[in-house]
Amino acid sequence: MEGCGNRVSCRNLFKKLQILPLTSQYMLSLLMFVVQKKNLFLTNNENHNLDTRQRNNIYIPEANLTIYQKEAYYSGIKIFNNLPLEVKNVAGNQKKI
Repeated sequence: MEGCGNRVSCRNLFKKLQILPLTSQYMLSLLMFVVQKKNLFLTNNENHNLDTRQRNNIYIPEANLTIYQKEAYYSGIKIFNNLPLEVKNVAGNQKKI
């Protein structure tokens, strides 16, 4: 597309073309899944009655199998829980984004 050699770093090309790298696209897709399907998930506050700092995080179910931990449902929860609180609060509210 840009006529660059095969040994040239793609980082600046991604910025120039305004394209997300593959890992960032994957993370964005996982976050969009979690936000759009928010009714499938329980928050820590809904799961137990303790008022903790992580009460707004999504409850991560116990998983013993690595294959379950690598699927979209589980990975999306982990990525969403790492977002800042301000971003979590406006997630899903199209008017504020």
